[in-house]
Amino acid sequence: MTGLTGLVVIDPARVSLQKLEAAFGEKSRLAAKGDLRFTGGGQPYQLAGDFSLTEFDVGRLFKAIEPARTPTVEGIFPWPGVSPDRARLSTRRSSKRAAGLT
Repeated sequence: MTGLTGLVVIDPARVSLQKLEAAFGEKSRLAAKGDLRFTGGGQPYQLAGDFSLTEFDVGRLFKAIEPARTPTVEGIFPWPGVSPDRARLSTRRSSKRAAGLT
């Protein structure tokens, strides 16, 4: 990875990843942004963000993790803008789950 840059802004009600960028090799690029806000109420945290990862070499990643092993998957893949429109983290405890994402 090269060229890792980013900007994070923190204030009492919000943590904002305004920009995150990095390069993986000659062609692969990561771009991301996100926002975590405290709004109060029953589900006090709102999480939103998106990212894109272009021309990512998955085989190279697996090889870096375990050099002695043949990569599980090989190929160049784009991961364009996986973006949850809205995610909410609940601080309420229940028997089914401690935190919910919607």
